[in-house]
Amino acid sequence: MKVSLFLLSLKLSGKKIINMLELIKIHLVQLVERGINYNYEKRNSSK
Repeated sequence: MKVSLFLLSLKLSGKKIINMLELIKIHLVQLVERGINYNYEKRNSSK
């Protein structure tokens, strides 16, 4: 019984970690895209 509870909690925390990683990944992608857009606009406006 204790073992199955332990495995269940591991699964749940694993899902939480995966969700957090997904959120971090989304944030990083948005930051990178924003940085690329910013540099692109700066380059175009300096011409």
